[in-house]
Amino acid sequence: MKLICLILGAGSATFPVDMNAPNDIVGDLKKAILQEKRNDLAGIDPDRLDLFLARKEEKSGCRTSKTSHLLKNGLLSQSWTETELNPLDELQEVFTALPKRVVHVLVRLPQDVEAKMRDELGLTEVRKTRLINQIRHQIKIEQREAEDERREAEKAEEETERIRKIPIKRKRDWDELNDVLKSKRGKDGSTAFSAMEYGQLPKRFRTDEGCVESGAFYDLMNKPNGLTDNTLDDLLKEIEKKNRVYQDPTSNEATRIQFMSAIFESVVYMFKTDEQRVRLQAQATLTGNYVRSNGVVDFLITRGKKTVCVVEAKDWQFKKGSAQSVLGMEVAADTNEEEVVYGVVTNYAEWRFLKRTDDGIERFDDCIHYNGKYEDDVKRVAGRLYAILRD
Repeated sequence: MKLICLILGAGSATFPVDMNAPNDIVGDLKKAILQEKRNDLAGIDPDRLDLFLARKEEKSGCRTSKTSHLLKNGLLSQSWTETELNPLDELQEVFTALPKRVVHVLVRLPQDVEAKMRDELGLTEVRKTRLINQIRHQIKIEQREAEDERREAEKAEEETERIRKIPIKRKRDWDELNDVLKSKRGKDGSTAFSAMEYGQLPKRFRTDEGCVESGAFYDLMNKPNGLTDNTLDDLLKEIEKKNRVYQDPTSNEATRIQFMSAIFESVVYMFKTDEQRVRLQAQATLTGNYVRSNGVVDFLITRGKKTVCVVEAKDWQFKKGSAQSVLGMEVAADTNEEEVVYGVVTNYAEWRFLKRTDDGIERFDDCIHYNGKYEDDVKRVAGRLYAILRD
């Protein structure tokens, strides 16, 4: 006969035991169970096993339990184990009929063995859970790495396409600039604006010829002043207040910034209702892609892709300030993919307006007489900045 057995509380599945000898007794079944489960139950004496019929006493008689019922219910009622099989009983007398797809024998292990098996089962589950979590974590890492690689590949492809679209002359000029920047290059392969001197820049990026006296940039700088009366009045009041508060507008960097900021803020505020809002950012960081340079400009004024890089001429060093502004303009042209970028180099008293195109850098100079009649000067300088942003 084939008996289907189940070990109680061990978390195991059902297993069959063949008992074919005609005179087999329950004691022989215990030995057969230990032999069948020798890997799990090694070292246990047969007489320490308790066997029970997998059936439940009811008024209508007794019936054998369905396997699914036993497997779903980890805690059996006491009636399942009230009657232990006698080790001397013959199996043919105990099992007169063997229904199919049911458990026939329940096996109860010694308490110490059952406790050990539960502990081992728990450890196995913990290890299994830990392994599953490790596998899931590794999968997530690999997925993230794959996604990062995909994005990097897309980025590289986009950059290759972007470089391909750079006009030939502009690319040639930038290659010449990069050759000069190489000597001051940092560990990241990029050169800081502040590391370069004006005289080190290729001639294409300098304004050695002086101010423009004609052309589109000259005409732009001499456009009729577009400042509203209210804006001009508010700006002059702000400048007058600062003149009374500070002893000398150009005494040091921090003081100069106060006066310059008043002009920038007033001009930017004039665009408050404009659809393409103008932004003013102090201490803005710029990093080039093709142009291997990076650095900080004191102010960055933007209107869409239009950009004005403002650098303070510290210690009246206009050439040093011009070098930093020019590099900022080239980086902005690179990252924005725009030919025209503007710059301003100033110490509040002197103003240099710059325009960058693929043909070169143009310059237009102006000044503010801060220790005399300054109203017309302030109006004129602010009007030139407004014209750049409005154009």
